[in-house]
Amino acid sequence: MALLLAGPVGAGTLHSLTTYLPAYRHSQGQSLIAATSYGCGTAKGARSAWHPTTGIVTISDATSARTCGRTLGPVGGSSFAEQSDGTGITLPFRVSSSGNHSISTQVTVSIASTWRINVSSYSCAKSISFRPPPNSSSYGICEAGTFGSFQLVTEVVDLNDPNWSLFNSSYVDVFNNSDFQNTTLCYHYRTLTCTNTSGYSYVSRTWSLHAGGLSTWNWNGITSFTLWSNSTAMLKGHHYLLMLRFYVVSASFTNKLKVVGPWTGSASSDLNMGGFGNGATITSVTIA
Repeated sequence: MALLLAGPVGAGTLHSLTTYLPAYRHSQGQSLIAATSYGCGTAKGARSAWHPTTGIVTISDATSARTCGRTLGPVGGSSFAEQSDGTGITLPFRVSSSGNHSISTQVTVSIASTWRINVSSYSCAKSISFRPPPNSSSYGICEAGTFGSFQLVTEVVDLNDPNWSLFNSSYVDVFNNSDFQNTTLCYHYRTLTCTNTSGYSYVSRTWSLHAGGLSTWNWNGITSFTLWSNSTAMLKGHHYLLMLRFYVVSASFTNKLKVVGPWTGSASSDLNMGGFGNGATITSVTIA
């Protein structure tokens, strides 16, 4: 199996520095897709793709959900849609000498996203028991929300030794959750208690392991970072693969239970990494 055939850039006498750049010839990409929906929910995505000439991964997901049907008294209804798309990429490489090496992958992500929630009213009347029997509870809810995430995971594989695993994985995992809910809960365990929670909530978080330069994440713009894998006992002459898995998930939902009278809600989520200049670019891979 040939090397990536871009570079090397820079050299030394021991553990020479080798940098691979697009085009990543001899690399391979495989699309991953999953979708689910029920009620009045819809999910769609543009097929994810790996473009080795430019080093770009393109993925786009969109979902929407809305309340549908009548919900009176104890009757409820929910709608949900989720679209998950990804691309698995394998980049072959070799090391210049036997020993310990560090593989760093520089990535730039350009993404555009929108999250929308619309509700007919801030409150919703519910038909629940405010005095449930002992050791029981009663609750009602009206809610609408969205979820979106981006994930990249890297691993190293030795094709000559399937038992070799002397490396550390790395990943970036980012998600955004937007939600409106109005929930009334009464429970009777020792004491009778009723609570009501209503309003909007927004949560956006980033987790990473062995990643550098990821101080912030831009859901509408560009974010650049580096993932690295420190590998030990690598052998010159062995064939290695750098494996990267990109995932983008979009989800939307509405839910109402034991709601009396009309209440409507809708939500939509759109993550674009596949058009108008957006995409995830593997700018370089460096073996040190």
